[in-house]
Amino acid sequence: ATPEDMATWCGLPMSQIRTAWRNHADQLLEVRVANEPAWMLKAHASWLDESPAISSPTRLLPAFDLYLLGYKKRDLILPAHYARRINAGGGVLRPVLLVEGRVAGTWKSARKKDHLEVTVEPFDPLTPQVRQEVEVEVADLARFLGMPAVAKIYSRIDE
Repeated sequence: ATPEDMATWCGLPMSQIRTAWRNHADQLLEVRVANEPAWMLKAHASWLDESPAISSPTRLLPAFDLYLLGYKKRDLILPAHYARRINAGGGVLRPVLLVEGRVAGTWKSARKKDHLEVTVEPFDPLTPQVRQEVEVEVADLARFLGMPAVAKIYSRIDE
């Protein structure tokens, strides 16, 4: 993370963030992310030696999820040309479809008389495997809410 990320996440003024950063500098390790400086806790430095996960699960993240909310820049996980579809302004972050750790679309749900309707709008066509993983996520959401669910997966390309 960066001081700017922390300010975005907590809303404190940068002057207070910089003071806090200095006060904890002995616990921080500077690293490079996308060729820019960032910091992590020295206590987690062993993570740098670990192999990245082979695969990240497909997920339906809710609006305002911390995966997106906690960072000033989201370029590593959200293609810039789709950023407005996720955050149109005013601090509102839409629910997102996450594939391999990156934002791959949006989704919404609507309660109907006897079921939940989950509409997924991917940015690009989904592979059959990812479509199946989305169906699993929708089924898990239905289980959590205790009601049947129907998934509708489409994109503007499909229309």
